[in-house]
Amino acid sequence: MGHRRARFVDVAATGEARVPPDRVRLDLGLEVHAATPGAALSELAAQSDRLLAVLDAAEVPPTDRQTTHVQLHPDHIPGRPRPSGFAAGYQLVIHLSRLAAAGPILDACARAVETSLVVGGLDWSVADPEPARELARAAALERAVRKARALAAGVGAELGPALQVSEEGGGGWERWAGRARAHAPMAAAMAVEPGTETVSVTVSCRFALLEPAAGD
Repeated sequence: MGHRRARFVDVAATGEARVPPDRVRLDLGLEVHAATPGAALSELAAQSDRLLAVLDAAEVPPTDRQTTHVQLHPDHIPGRPRPSGFAAGYQLVIHLSRLAAAGPILDACARAVETSLVVGGLDWSVADPEPARELARAAALERAVRKARALAAGVGAELGPALQVSEEGGGGWERWAGRARAHAPMAAAMAVEPGTETVSVTVSCRFALLEPAAGD
């Protein structure tokens, strides 16, 4: 007597949840030029002190700012073997929980260091993304069940219990990021819009397929 093969259906579905961010990362930098390495580093130190003074005035705690890069290199003009001077750079990452402070801080930094300022971008995030992931996960499971039920009906079967359920790697947050050079002090605080963040979760499910009940 032959054995009946187990019947099942595999489906994958993705769910999303949109939530407002509550954290923003600012990537700021300084770039100065001078005739000698020492002069370039001295000017960089003076400008970085002005930048940090702005953050002190804005009550950004030291634990929420980190120097990530300091560099010094010669400036070269094409066709000339000797450097025309030296450039020094400084990069700083700032984390803010007060989103409304981002625009005024950018404005104050531009006023303090003027054309030395380089804005590397803004990166929005959510401090605790798990509630959003739970909403996205529930939406993904609901879609998976609907998809599996439709496939089962298409082959004349009824959808049975879930045999396997797994979650794929968590989706990333949608973010805006850009790079701009501040060539002059800003006339007014820049409008910085946080928008919303989207997190996605994808699930893979295997459901049993049941024979229709007698009389159906």
